Amino acid sequence: MISERLRSLAKVPAVAREGAVYAIAGTLNRAAGLILLPLYTHRLTEAEVGAYGVLISIVLLFQIVTITGMDSATARWFFHKQDSQERLATFSSWILWQGVASALVAVPAIVLAPLISKLLIGEVSGADDAVRFAAMTLISGIVPNTLFNWFRLHRRPVAAGITATSQALAVALASILAIQVFDLGLPGVFIGQFAAGLMVTLIALVLEGDPMMPFRARQERIREMLKFALPLVPAGAAFWIVGVADRLFLRAFSDMDQVGRYQVVATVAAGVGLFTQAFQLSWGPAALSIQERPNARRVYSSVLSGYMAGGGIICFLTAAFGSIVVAVVANDQYSGLLAPLVILTGSVVFQGVLAIVSVGPTIAGTSRPTLEAVSAAAVVNTALNLALIPPWGLLGASWATCAGMLTLAAVGLWRSEQVWHVGYRVKELLFVMLVCAVVAAGATYSVEQLGGFPRVGALVVLAGVLVGAFGPLIRSLRTQFSGVIGS
Repeated sequence: MISERLRSLAKVPAVAREGAVYAIAGTLNRAAGLILLPLYTHRLTEAEVGAYGVLISIVLLFQIVTITGMDSATARWFFHKQDSQERLATFSSWILWQGVASALVAVPAIVLAPLISKLLIGEVSGADDAVRFAAMTLISGIVPNTLFNWFRLHRRPVAAGITATSQALAVALASILAIQVFDLGLPGVFIGQFAAGLMVTLIALVLEGDPMMPFRARQERIREMLKFALPLVPAGAAFWIVGVADRLFLRAFSDMDQVGRYQVVATVAAGVGLFTQAFQLSWGPAALSIQERPNARRVYSSVLSGYMAGGGIICFLTAAFGSIVVAVVANDQYSGLLAPLVILTGSVVFQGVLAIVSVGPTIAGTSRPTLEAVSAAAVVNTALNLALIPPWGLLGASWATCAGMLTLAAVGLWRSEQVWHVGYRVKELLFVMLVCAVVAAGATYSVEQLGGFPRVGALVVLAGVLVGAFGPLIRSLRTQFSGVIGS
């Protein structure tokens, strides 16, 4: 049995195996955030954790602005220009552009830190310095990100994985030193990230040298790449609204303590999403590698149904054990957050749907369905944040995020089918979603309202419902996918 499995694995195309490596690398940042969460919750106040959530949201927005889609443009020109010197010029142009853009954002933020902290954070200890070092991470993160993409485009997955692992470990180590050892408080969070970026940058310059330098940048190449990249920025901004702008909405309508509680829940949900994230990152290369097989479209449809079933199981497990996880990674101040945690876990699952259904548009050579899905999700998310946060606080923010991600999945599926028809079984998907919603809601109620044997009994029954409803589906998927890979 084991030898048969190993022989089947050997048949998987190299692109799929590389995708698995990138999947592991892509989940490391989320894992680092979850690992560091106990440090944040035990060494920082709720308000300081909330300030961290607000600042990291702003940093992510400015990363979208300063990168300006140049990472995607770099990939296009990398394969369009095969000459090694041309490829060096492409990477140098990216680094120079992002360096200048990051400096134009970071320097004013450093100078105006007291004003920015007053507007965004309020009276939180160390807020001014936190703003300064948060701005500086825009610069220190340039080379690590570029190095990862350099290895990725050269199809050196092991080197890319080592880069991502080194970055995650450096962030964890530097953050522990800054917060736990030197007791730097809120600024220590960003000092750790800044120091880690510098550390990886120095290593990258020693190991790779030329590709990480801007000396070969060309003005005409920058103009060409920007012409391609600038239209991608609105999509990135829209995805930022759906993914992290809820912290800012919550800050506007509530206090920083509530933002801190929400940040903890969102971080745990993102940590739970390590499993879905790994699948998303590895699925794309695997799916593209079988596109010419006769029953590939049937596999694509079954994978989506199986993914949703797996997401339902994750939501059930979150409802059953999420309170324990929060108790382990945070202190008693963060109790009573199970319902928002389950809802945000559902949003993480919905987010992954777009990565699955975008295989069709990728084969068709268009990204329009993704742009339309993200734009629709941003509108829904913004409207619901404004409507639900004032009366319901962080629970309303959770529902707004989940609804935005559901919109992302629904519009992405609809428009992707129009571009490149797969034949997704919508009725089956709706059945799976209904079962998931009922089971997750029942498990949440059981944990919050029942105790002792009634709780255990209810969870066992709900687990049985999942096994009965999804068992045949998962077995069918396994058979179909094994048939395609083995053929």
